[in-house]
Amino acid sequence: MSISKSLLLIKQEFDGKIIIEEDIENQPKGNRGIYGLFIKRDEKEVCAYIGRSEIVSSRITNHLYKIIDGNHAVTKLNRAFLDEETIIICRFVEPVEYQFDDYYKDAQRLASRECYWIDYYQERDQCIEQVPEGKRPDKKWWDKEAEKRKSAQNE
Repeated sequence: MSISKSLLLIKQEFDGKIIIEEDIENQPKGNRGIYGLFIKRDEKEVCAYIGRSEIVSSRITNHLYKIIDGNHAVTKLNRAFLDEETIIICRFVEPVEYQFDDYYKDAQRLASRECYWIDYYQERDQCIEQVPEGKRPDKKWWDKEAEKRKSAQNE
């Protein structure tokens, strides 16, 4: 399987700045699974983002365009792109194959593996800017409530 034209252009234009690992380049169209965006500086590599997709190479391309434009929701990826000493690595973390036993179970398996890997990296203080999909409290409200609880515990 050959790399998509968009991914090839990004790889050529930003050679040495953005690394697209072979597992992403060579996967057949429709291969689904978990992918990660990693930041490497001074031999230290950290996970910035974990995602899931039915077509990982296509999803990676979308992320990279946002990073290049400085519009990615994970702002450390935007900063890493501008930092001359930093490399962004795109990695296929885990394939999640269809079992074809139940449509909803297959969908949930992909979501569950994404949650597993987010938890895995967050326990290592990585992938911290990532939040779950869906409705959640406002960050300012959460910060205010967390401060109240800390103050109450210190009294």
